[in-house]
Amino acid sequence: MNNGLRHILQPRWTSLLGGIADDARELLMRQVATTKLEVRDELRNGLTAAMGLGIGLGIVAGGGMLLMLMLVQGLAVFTVVPLWACYGIAGSALVVLGGVVLAAGRAKTEKLDSVPRRVAERIDENAPWLTKQTTLDKGNEQPVKISRTPI
Repeated sequence: MNNGLRHILQPRWTSLLGGIADDARELLMRQVATTKLEVRDELRNGLTAAMGLGIGLGIVAGGGMLLMLMLVQGLAVFTVVPLWACYGIAGSALVVLGGVVLAAGRAKTEKLDSVPRRVAERIDENAPWLTKQTTLDKGNEQPVKISRTPI
């Protein structure tokens, strides 16, 4: 005796695929929300660091200029080198020192961890699972294809 309960108790493929699609959408929305929070936090930290660096840089620059003037005047007084040559020597030393500091700073910026890289890693972790969940395992039906575009 078939009273129709069998059809009610078994979920349909469309409802299963709809549930999987809803889960995938929820996962994507959570990743977007997490990424927004991470970016906001990184920007806040970066702004705080930039303010401190800017203030410190201004103070150091003022002190550095006074020290360079003292060095130039000291060279002119204690040597036979003319004043213009003393400025040339001090300026050359500053250019070399600045180049070394810039090279060190560039090397450090290449090692920074970026939020988009972490997001891409999370998507790479979740994409196989999502593909497996949305692929049908029936003979005649075609699997659902998921295309992932780079961020």
